[in-house]
Amino acid sequence: MQHRAFYYFPETDEEVLPEANLRLEAPELFRLFQRLGESDEDFLGMIDEREATLQVIYQPEHKRYWFEIPDPERGGSYGGRFTAEEAARLFENLPEFFDWERVLPGLQFQSW
Repeated sequence: MQHRAFYYFPETDEEVLPEANLRLEAPELFRLFQRLGESDEDFLGMIDEREATLQVIYQPEHKRYWFEIPDPERGGSYGGRFTAEEAARLFENLPEFFDWERVLPGLQFQSW
């Protein structure tokens, strides 16, 4: 199963915008995920077929990955911190749709 991907890695000047419609399989997305943390500005985003977005950055101060699923209708995001092992499990079983209650239980809503 493929998801649209967007990402930014300033160390290597690599950027793909959501509009590029780049479609990647879970193993390719996981390889991009493993690069997070090379710079404080790195990020990876994935968009499912329902247009839901799952975004991730590395937070070195917490030694965790921040995952979030924006909810524009509610004016905020569901987010939470996860270890590298927890994140790897997510990529091993990357769901078809990014439904926050099923994908990453325990996410907390934060208004923008």
